[in-house]
Amino acid sequence: MKSSNRTFHQKTKYLAADLKKWRKTKPSLSKQLGDIESLLLHQQAQPPHQQDFDIQKQLATQHIELLTKSEEYHLQRAKKNWAMLGDRNTAFFHQSIIKRKGKIP
Repeated sequence: MKSSNRTFHQKTKYLAADLKKWRKTKPSLSKQLGDIESLLLHQQAQPPHQQDFDIQKQLATQHIELLTKSEEYHLQRAKKNWAMLGDRNTAFFHQSIIKRKGKIP
């Protein structure tokens, strides 16, 4: 069945299945971080005349990129949890917003 003939629900179902397969082929962020950290430590443990500073710079850049991805993942997960579970102070914040709207000219 062609993709154009599928309903939106069917398309998203197939997409979710494909993404799960794809995700299983990729190493986790923590594994990637660990690998880069061990390579970087190995480079830095060598005597200064044997160290390759270009490789160290590339590894450091990759490490920063992976840390950024990890941070974004955790931020998205926190937003998802907040959206699903809510916030205990919702009524308080709602009332404070209503009060602020009344004060703005």
